[in-house]
Amino acid sequence: RAMLHTGRMQYHCGGEACGDYPLLGQEFGRQGYDTYMVGKWHNFEASQMRSFKKIGDNDQGGMFYSSTFNFTKLHPDGDLTQSAYLRPSPGNVWEPDDRGRAGHWLEHEAAPTGYEHSSTRWTRNLIDYLKVQSEKPEQPFLAYCAFHAPHDPRQAPTEYLEKYPLEDGELPPNYFPEHPFDQGDYKLRDEQLAPWPRTEHVVKVHRQEYHAILTHMDMELGRVLDPLDATGQAENTLIVFTAAHGLAVGEHGLMGKQNMYDHSVRVTLIFAGPRVTQGKTCDALVYQHSVYATVAELTGVAAPDTVQFPSLAPLIREDAGAEPPRRGLTPRVGE
Repeated sequence: RAMLHTGRMQYHCGGEACGDYPLLGQEFGRQGYDTYMVGKWHNFEASQMRSFKKIGDNDQGGMFYSSTFNFTKLHPDGDLTQSAYLRPSPGNVWEPDDRGRAGHWLEHEAAPTGYEHSSTRWTRNLIDYLKVQSEKPEQPFLAYCAFHAPHDPRQAPTEYLEKYPLEDGELPPNYFPEHPFDQGDYKLRDEQLAPWPRTEHVVKVHRQEYHAILTHMDMELGRVLDPLDATGQAENTLIVFTAAHGLAVGEHGLMGKQNMYDHSVRVTLIFAGPRVTQGKTCDALVYQHSVYATVAELTGVAAPDTVQFPSLAPLIREDAGAEPPRRGLTPRVGE
């Protein structure tokens, strides 16, 4: 995330605190934009406060834990009956639609059940902000919404789980009970989300819950687009949709993201709005940390010299398949 918000490479982005580099929201704010964020930040509060002028009803943490989660329970001899992890396993009674299990289920007095999903909360906050901005059409804005979904614990409302019945679940074509070798993080926390070997039933359960939380997030994302359409803002709003990584969820015998397979490396990167060719697909090899430079160029904001990743605007505006410019790909000596 520090790379994304500084536009710089991993070992030159200031670490989790983003150093003192001009941040994406910070630079847009300097150049006249109102800036807002809600959701997952995970880069310390100081960098968040200097990056955005307004912050929603926010949780600054990097991930949610179910109320019964405890890292000691990951040990094979631990009590797993209440844990959201290492499931499904004998005696485990945790369920993803149980609103009393914390995690993505956040307390909200106005909700009928007393809880709302994190995706619903961030969407609600962002829609409220967009409605206020619609009353100030001359004021440009940059809004950053970071969903915690579909990060585990993979929780979703019952009706979304029911969209993916276990009896209709399919195994990925590269399903393995176990990965054939240690890829470097074989026993990391992400890989302890399910017992070994990964049985067909285990993989189907995890994929059901993964697809459910993804579909729920997709619905919430659609609700964000509604007020833009209703207020006429959509015609003048650039939207960028991307993700930090992909999850294996049973492919190659893995569950997490700590691998170099396509399912974890090739993540979504979508641009939509003014100056973007509609319906165009580009298969050039790019890095999502070019978002900073690209958004700046497409909106006419001057990116600072500290940004290292190149703008993808030439790929967006021209025929797909062209190589992106290589400006800034090599760090200067001493950086």
